[in-house]
Amino acid sequence: MAENEKKDMSIDELLTEAEERISSLEGGKLSLEEAFSAYREGMELLKQSEKKIDRVEKQVKQLMENGELVPFEEAGEGDGADDEA
Repeated sequence: MAENEKKDMSIDELLTEAEERISSLEGGKLSLEEAFSAYREGMELLKQSEKKIDRVEKQVKQLMENGELVPFEEAGEGDGADDEA
């Protein structure tokens, strides 16, 4: 799969393709060369999906209410219920 094709794919599509590579590896019917190729392709797909997820995370940070930039992990934790005294 060409690099440009991966960039045009959605996160779901990238992860589905990566899952297909994983399934083929788990099947145990690939030659060593095919297994290496499937592994490499799967890692590239996961890397592309990680980049896209990071972009979405940055967009979420920018869209927090009141215009405040809140790290993604902290979004929705403002109730203070888990804060220690």
